[in-house]
Amino acid sequence: MAKRTTEELAQQLADMKWGDSLSDLEMGAYEARALGRAFVALRQQLEAVKPEADEGWIEWRGGECPVDEGVWVGFKLSSGITVEANNPEDWEWHWFDTDSKIVAYRLVS
Repeated sequence: MAKRTTEELAQQLADMKWGDSLSDLEMGAYEARALGRAFVALRQQLEAVKPEADEGWIEWRGGECPVDEGVWVGFKLSSGITVEANNPEDWEWHWFDTDSKIVAYRLVS
């Protein structure tokens, strides 16, 4: 079995579908360590965009737009960018195959 890098395993994890098993990865000790590193790297990326509770951010995990049309809303995107806009209905609230997902929002006064 060829050794796979952390990046290759992370991509394989990203490509997995609901119901797939980690045992489907068929890995040896080297790959298991790389997988552990991939999980740590993923956690660090998620923590980097984790909303601060004391700033009024509401964590978002995808779904229908939770605010009314025309309301000023701040968006925190998975890319780390923060945006404010008054057209929340035009933004992609579902977590489909988009590069920058909404991970938090807050109402702007």
